[in-house]
Amino acid sequence: MKIQMDSTMALKEIHKRYRGLSDPLTHHRNVRHDTQDIRDWLSSMKDEAVDHNRKYKAIPFYLEICSAPHGLLEGYSFAADLEFADGAILHPDKGIVKALYNHGLITDEMRSGELIFSLSPSVKAKFEAGRK
Repeated sequence: MKIQMDSTMALKEIHKRYRGLSDPLTHHRNVRHDTQDIRDWLSSMKDEAVDHNRKYKAIPFYLEICSAPHGLLEGYSFAADLEFADGAILHPDKGIVKALYNHGLITDEMRSGELIFSLSPSVKAKFEAGRK
């Protein structure tokens, strides 16, 4: 998904807001990792738990950069591949995605050949309640 923001601006913004233990935006160093295949997102042997410091707090940032005016998604979804205006391609943190997915907090679907993650109805309701 094309994001109308430079990656340096995105990284700077997320570091101001996010106090988790790892970077919620990453470069995938494993060339065999297929970011468009949900099985690769879930393949790590490491068991990932959902903790509010690291994982849940990354969701608002993912939603923000993938929605207008930066991205093209509407609602409560974010993409597996984030192609920034400066050409950098970053991805949501694999551990965050795995934990959220395994705990039923996000779902996956292919849209126009791109893997998209969407919030489950219960998580979406929490975000909607928080915006009121």
